[in-house]
Formats: sequence, C-alpha cells, structure tokens
Amino acid sequence: MSPLAFAGVTLLASSFAAAQTFEVASVKPAAPYKGGPIHIATTGGPGTSDPTRVTFSNATMAMILHTAFNLQNNQKISGPEWLNVDMFDIVATLPPDASRDQMRARLQNLLAERFHLALHREKQNLPAYVLITAKGGRRLPAPKDAAANPSPKENTLPRIRTITCGNCTIAGFVNLLGHPEGRFVFDETDLTGTYDFALTYEPVYFCNSCTSGETGGASPPSAPPPLDQAPPVLSVALSQQLGLKLEKKLRPVDVIVIDHIHRVPESN
Repeated sequence: MSPLAFAGVTLLASSFAAAQTFEVASVKPAAPYKGGPIHIATTGGPGTSDPTRVTFSNATMAMILHTAFNLQNNQKISGPEWLNVDMFDIVATLPPDASRDQMRARLQNLLAERFHLALHREKQNLPAYVLITAKGGRRLPAPKDAAANPSPKENTLPRIRTITCGNCTIAGFVNLLGHPEGRFVFDETDLTGTYDFALTYEPVYFCNSCTSGETGGASPPSAPPPLDQAPPVLSVALSQQLGLKLEKKLRPVDVIVIDHIHRVPESN
C-alpha cells in the first residue's frame, strides 16, 4: 500500500481504522467528452440533504483533492498536468452520523487505495499580488448592519464580473478575487474591520493547466459585449471604486506537492 504523506506526517492507508473507510465506493474515469455542456458537481455528504452518500460527477483530481484535504482556494497543488484535466466519477456511502472530517478521512484513504496517492506540504516563493491601500484612496464604507452574517456574492457575465460584499472582511474579499492572472493575492491593507462595498471589473482569464483562477476553473464566458461597454480591468477598478491597489511581489505560498499518484484508478 502506498504511503499518504501530508503535513510532514506519513500515513499508510492500510493503517486507517475501519471507521475511516467508505462502506461502498465506486471510482472510475468519467465518460469521454463528446461536446456540448458538461455537468461538473460535488453533492451529498454530511450536512446536506443526502448525508449518507457523497458523489463527484466529472470532477478533476484537483477538485477531489481540495475536498479530501479541505484546501483553501489560495492553496496551490503541484503535480502532473492531468490533475486539472482528467475527470472522474466517484460515488461513496458512509454512515448517517459521519462528520465532515470523517468523510474527508475516508476520501483520503480512498485516494491512497485506488490511486496510490502520496503527497506533502511545502512553502514556495511564487509570483503573487499584494493588496494594499492606495495613497489618498477612498475609505471603504462601514457595514449597515455590523451584526449581520457576512454576505459575499459574485456574479460573472461575459466580460463583466461583480463582487458584492456585505459586512465582509478584506480577507473574505481576497478569497473571492481568486487568482487573477494565475497569481495568489495577499491582504496587506491593514484593514481589520468589516465593510459594505461592490466591485465591478473585466476579468482577465488566465489558463494554468486548463483552469481559470478567476472563475474557479470555469471556461471564460462566450459572446462578450463590445469593448466600449466593458468595465475597467481589475487593477483600475480596485483603485477607482475601492481605493485599493495590487502590487506584484514574491510571497511564500503553501503548496501541496504530489509525490506519487496513478492516473488510472484501481478497479472497484
């Protein structure tokens, strides 16, 4: 059995307790793409309306890894290019009282068993964006209801993306920005409060192993509007609308490094 190395600790998949394995699990490559719309989804599991079944439909291995190890949007996975290309279908059952953490442990075990996954964490200095307050920039407005739950929302149309934040922190806003031009964004504004604001800009789609940082892996929308109707690009919109600025810097990024993984899963 291949070892599963994570966060400096090496675990053997066979060492997991029986409680950390799915009751039944089907893993197979997704059907070949034949054109037209494709349904990509992760459904079910603890906390949903179908707590005893977790289903991945047309999910890339990168998507599955993000779920299995509870990775954040700004965590990079370093591995073969097919992690963001090949798609898989997984259907697995678990007890009705299983927690999210127990579901993830089962999924980690499944990846180790069927794909012989081994990985580790490390820090790498990578090109990034640093978000700072622009000199003489406008102040962000305080929330109308400071006791309300944060309500970040985003809407992407052809050549137009709008992020609306209600009672949001800058950290939450940065998470919504994703990876513009394939770069991680670090909050260095020193703004510690919560705010109400909106940002509208023209996203620049950047293909990194066939995924887009600004749309969470989605393809750029088709049929964009005429150029004279498009909003400003991100850097200009941040300055004009929020009084913020992006600077290019090198920053240490938490990287998940794939040491070993099979492209084709073992038979069910």
